[in-house]
Amino acid sequence: MGVWSKLAIVGGGLASASLLGYILYRYTRPATAPANAEEDANAKLVEKIIEDLAIEYASVYSYFAKLMKTIALDPSINPQYKEMVKVEYLKSMDETLMEARKQILQKHGLSENDFQEVASHNEDYEMFQEILVAAATEVRQGKIPDMKFEISPSLNHDLFLKIYQKILLMNLYLYHKEMLERFPDPAAITPETMDSMIKEIEPTRVEERDKICVANGVEKGPNEDYTKVMLKALYAFKADSAEFAMKSEGANQKYKQIFDRIRKGEKCEELAQTPADLNEEEIQEYWSKIMKSYDIKEDVPPEPKKDLTLEELKDIMEDLTVEYAPVLNAYAKLIQGIMRDNSRGQEYQDQARQVFSIRMQASIQEVDAKICEKYGCSNIDLDAALEKFQENPFIKEKDTLFQTALNKVMEGETPDLKLTFPEALTKEIYIKAYRRILCHNLYLYQEEISKLEASEKISNEIINKITKALEDKRNEARTEICKMNGIVTEKVEEYSKLMTKAFYTYKLSDQQFTENCEKINAHYKKCLERIFLRETNPILSTEPILWTEENLITQWNELLEEANWVKPVSPVHITPRDEQPATNAVVDGAKVEEVKEEDTKNEEDTKNEESAEGEKSMDEPTIVAQPVEEAQPVTQIENERVEENEEPKKEEITEQEEQNCQKSSYLFVLLDDWDKIY
Repeated sequence: MGVWSKLAIVGGGLASASLLGYILYRYTRPATAPANAEEDANAKLVEKIIEDLAIEYASVYSYFAKLMKTIALDPSINPQYKEMVKVEYLKSMDETLMEARKQILQKHGLSENDFQEVASHNEDYEMFQEILVAAATEVRQGKIPDMKFEISPSLNHDLFLKIYQKILLMNLYLYHKEMLERFPDPAAITPETMDSMIKEIEPTRVEERDKICVANGVEKGPNEDYTKVMLKALYAFKADSAEFAMKSEGANQKYKQIFDRIRKGEKCEELAQTPADLNEEEIQEYWSKIMKSYDIKEDVPPEPKKDLTLEELKDIMEDLTVEYAPVLNAYAKLIQGIMRDNSRGQEYQDQARQVFSIRMQASIQEVDAKICEKYGCSNIDLDAALEKFQENPFIKEKDTLFQTALNKVMEGETPDLKLTFPEALTKEIYIKAYRRILCHNLYLYQEEISKLEASEKISNEIINKITKALEDKRNEARTEICKMNGIVTEKVEEYSKLMTKAFYTYKLSDQQFTENCEKINAHYKKCLERIFLRETNPILSTEPILWTEENLITQWNELLEEANWVKPVSPVHITPRDEQPATNAVVDGAKVEEVKEEDTKNEEDTKNEESAEGEKSMDEPTIVAQPVEEAQPVTQIENERVEENEEPKKEEITEQEEQNCQKSSYLFVLLDDWDKIY
């Protein structure tokens, strides 16, 4: 059995649906009588070789198809580099196929020329060649083919998993036993001695595997061995069920972790017991004991929760489109800033852009988890539904839309997610509603802050607690304000989506609209700073939702006037920031020099930095203390409050100066964390 078959039985994988055509053809086509005994022998030999090739090729195609899909969906890799990687993958795939073919022919005692001679004019082989070409083409297109081998009727998902885990545990038991006998001194273990041991123990492993299969009633054909029976079932079941794939891969992951410890010569008392006679419950206990003995933390993968319908999947895709908008826009601007910084050269730009793109991937995963939680499903359920309905026109359109948007972000372009909303929500209506929503937010936060005890310190924990407590009131106010402006929808939660859609649509084509929103947001941000320093403004003593339109404009403009803000009587209690060191980001082994925290905001800051309705910050995402538009170098840390942040010695400044220093530093620091409440 070649290396790719071993990979398949251990790790599993998907392979070409086109092979089903061969299987059906092979067993349903009319039989033709061979001309003589030699032709008959050659036909049987070709049949055996084709069967071996089918499994080996399926393993190779499966493996590289998954690689191609992974890289296609990874937004952390720019499009040009993706194409380079794909070319290398395909080259590696072809080389692997050639090696697999060579091994199989050697097993049957044939050279390539010998095989071509016996397979010439063989209908089975000609059909097989055509199907493999089709399967390889699917892989090159980045598709994961679906393998449909004919499987033993005696196997089902549960029985296979029981047998599969027992086989893996038996392998570990045999390896551990042999290692203790051969290498009492771990220093004697080398790659060569390990390879020798594995080869010598192979017959014992096969014998024990067959015993396990027989004991569990697994049926096989007259010319089959249990390796092929299990491989075919593994391919079919993984393609058929996401839950099965998750469980089989989970068992394989545990197997690899434990085997790595065994090959280092580490002992485990639990492995002194053979797993041959364990029942299903005892198998899980056996795994746990071994993992605990080696002090390996057992990963608990998310469990499937529900089978999503097509309508549910469509709703999820719509929500993801809206939620992706602020994330993708924020990272697009961060990457734009990097691309404009020519002070460090192209290599540094590529490395820094890679850092941001990796963080974007983490942000996208958080969005996925949030939406899955809303619909009561898991990421596994979402993946399974996407696989199931991948040919649906709506799902295909959304998938293409997301991929196009991700590629644009990696090029520093603003993505267009084709968001739709009512025509009544014009730019003018948006600005009016947006300004009133932010005013009402200020009113709500001032009201809540004023309830705090004077001695109570303002911390991020307090801010988050207040924000959560105000969620319903903010939603109610937003709904009422939208209705006041003629925007009506059936569901309350839709108002936030509509504002998001309108903002990210208008900003694509109207720079003046974007600048107006930024000015309003900057105004709001400064007022919020004062509120969180316990300053109050009498203008916010009445609900802005009740103001007339004319009064709203007047009050809004007066909010920034210094004279209208009342400072707290007692000193402000603050929680100083812990000093944080510079981050040396490593991408593919290359270090991005001192990319500070202010240079590369974390993903939570970034994804919340822009929002459609303006409740989250719509400031331009910054790499440093100044906006990206000012083309600050990526690593330049020029804080506008440098005098306060340098922390001069206490004896050299007055008490008032020290208080000012704390105030300014505290505000600058918390702005990063406050983005989430906008």
